[in-house]
Amino acid sequence: MRFVLLFVPVLLFAQVKEIPGKYTYLEALHACKKLGKEWRITEIWELFKLRGQVKRFGKGKLYWSGNTLGEARIEKNIRHESEIFVQNRSIPAFAFYLQDGDITPTPKETKAHVICMDEQKVHQLDRHFKKLANGMVADYKNKIYWEPYDKKRDAKKLRYEDAQRYCENLHLFGRSWRLPTVDELYSIVNYNYVKPAVNKAIFGHMHHKYYVSDDEFNDDEVYVVGFAVGSVATGPINERYYFRCVSDMDEVAKTYGIFDPYLEIQEIIESKKKQKRKLQELLDIVKRYELDRKSAQLIYRFLKSITDKEVQHLKQKVLRNIRIKSQLFA
Repeated sequence: MRFVLLFVPVLLFAQVKEIPGKYTYLEALHACKKLGKEWRITEIWELFKLRGQVKRFGKGKLYWSGNTLGEARIEKNIRHESEIFVQNRSIPAFAFYLQDGDITPTPKETKAHVICMDEQKVHQLDRHFKKLANGMVADYKNKIYWEPYDKKRDAKKLRYEDAQRYCENLHLFGRSWRLPTVDELYSIVNYNYVKPAVNKAIFGHMHHKYYVSDDEFNDDEVYVVGFAVGSVATGPINERYYFRCVSDMDEVAKTYGIFDPYLEIQEIIESKKKQKRKLQELLDIVKRYELDRKSAQLIYRFLKSITDKEVQHLKQKVLRNIRIKSQLFA
């Protein structure tokens, strides 16, 4: 059997192979396992990152993922082929149209292409997201804030351009807002959940329908993400869709080239968490980002109030890092 070796930037340390030919879903799973016990089929969110790369992979190709429509369960229990919904031929699996980026539940007897990789599966976790006290969701992966969930507001459906204008005219919390890109919108899909395919504890309820993104597919179509099961499609640009607005965290960065996590810092300090936990979270922030003067001073004031000897080592770590990170404003 001849293999096509691929270099996939998002999977830097993995060996990735496209196996020539077309396979049913179960055949695709077994084809990857034949390469060795450490090999597996790619997950749907890994495939999505390859969207539009037709020069590398070819046009009009449909790829199987390792995910099926019945996969609402706890991540640590994943066992792929041994799970009943994987073996059940009547439960559709997710397939990916690389050319246009569509993700759709597909009958398992369909013949499609397969990409295998030898890296251990990275589970879909919500560690990149944090719901703030004001209702916004901090999305550290995309460096954006998500508009707070509000039942009445979330019932609103608008055409693509009207949704764009709505977000651009929104001045919630004194911030600028916009529609999310399709990558940002798809990134909150979590296949551990169905109807909706999102963690409601963080993002609140989402309709089991399409939400519109800011990305157009062509003059007549726009990318949409369906939160019933986590599908991606293109829809008529003049149709009405649900939508959520986002705000860039790095508004300060446009001027200073930095990221300002002031709201997160304030919430950590004002929380009822133990001092050790607060310091650990603050250390994580100051290690990752540059800070403006306002954010740095907020942390300095908090550090001065800490006298507990047991956490002095953490206090000093935060202090050292904040001095380095705030040198821009020295």
